[in-house]
Amino acid sequence: MKLKKITSLTALFSFVVLTISSIVLYVMPHGRVAYWADWHFWGLAKADWDNMHINSGILFLVAVCIHIFLNWTLILAYINNRAKDVKHVTGEFMGALVLTLAVVVGTYLMVPPFTYTLELSESLKDRGEILYGNPPYGHAELSSIYVLSKRMGLDPEISMVNLKKSGTKVTGVDQSLLEVAKANQTNAKAIYQVMSQGQEGRKKGDRR
Repeated sequence: MKLKKITSLTALFSFVVLTISSIVLYVMPHGRVAYWADWHFWGLAKADWDNMHINSGILFLVAVCIHIFLNWTLILAYINNRAKDVKHVTGEFMGALVLTLAVVVGTYLMVPPFTYTLELSESLKDRGEILYGNPPYGHAELSSIYVLSKRMGLDPEISMVNLKKSGTKVTGVDQSLLEVAKANQTNAKAIYQVMSQGQEGRKKGDRR
């Protein structure tokens, strides 16, 4: 096996995975929504896509670094022209550098057209809020039944009664909504909806 071929193919395959995960992360709902509604795509949750994106990115970076090392002489030939033994930076090199800097600086300064892609992503993520709903607060799925009930003006005892009446597997008010949701193969949003049944008036009264 040749190292150059392995490196090139690894860079290619990791780039494909990185591209797919980038597209998924670009369109997926905001994290608070994805975790609350247990959002999945192709059977993978948000955390799975995040982890895959990070590790495939690292693999791609390592493969590219090795590829550059193995092809350094050829890369120098792309960057420089030899004319009378004097090296000159090529137009291609300057074009690639200017294009890259334009994207980086334009994104930092938040000027069109670089803002358009960011606005589109934000719009797609906002649609996720409409489709899946918003949690009552950030990472509410990690709160226990007792804490969430108290924060939302619900009676923890009634919340437990509602869960048990619905046939939900639950052991106590100290369980987090995420734990209950996983035990019942559902999401935190559905658990919260069961908890709050018949307590809507109480919630409104608590907020006044």
